[in-house]
This record gives sequence, structure tokens and C-alpha cells, in this order.
Amino acid sequence: MADPHPSSRRASLRILVAWPAPAHVTVSVGGEVDAATAPALRTELVDLIARQHPREVEVDLAATSFLDCAGVSALIAAYHAASAAGCQVRLTHPRPIVRLVLEMFGLLEPFHVEAQPLASAG
Repeated sequence: MADPHPSSRRASLRILVAWPAPAHVTVSVGGEVDAATAPALRTELVDLIARQHPREVEVDLAATSFLDCAGVSALIAAYHAASAAGCQVRLTHPRPIVRLVLEMFGLLEPFHVEAQPLASAG
């Protein structure tokens, strides 16, 4: 059955772009990245790379609660656009469930995902 409120699903994706340095852009992604919302993320990332030519794009996934294969596809499209433009894309702060999806697709290394923090001993 089709989603009776597709616009509300798209609204659940939040994308915030910030330039902490001239050649470095941070794209903070919040909410669910799925078949309904991934096209907006793909467009934002690919267009940003094509128009602004940053050297590094950091995609902060701290507020991303869900990532499916459509979301992975959007990230891979950004990776290819960045590679063609001589840019690097890094994924930072993924939640454990998002990190697991990235790991299952073999994307931790290509996207330079930081090592998972060690659990405290106490």
C-alpha cells in the first residue's frame, strides 16, 4: 500500500549544510533516509559537489535514525560525484544501526568512517 502521507515522510528528512572552512562542507542529515527521502539527499549532495567544488564533504549521520539501500545508493552517488570532482566524502557519527548498514555494504573504508568508540570498562 502506498504511503498515505508521502509529503510527511519527505519532511522527516532534515538536511543542514554548513561551511566550517572554505573548502570543507558539513552536511548534517537527520531522520530516515529511505526510498521516499533518499532522492532529496542525493540531489543535495551531488548538486553541492558540482556547484561548490569543496575539497571535503563531511556527511554527519548522528541524527540519522534509519538508512536503507536507497539511502546507501544516494551516498554512493555522492561518492562518485566527489571522486570525479577530486573531492573526498567522509561519513561521521553514524548510529550503531546505520553503521551496521554501511558495514554490510562494505562502505566503512571508502567513506572513511571513523572507528567505533570502545565501550567503557566501568
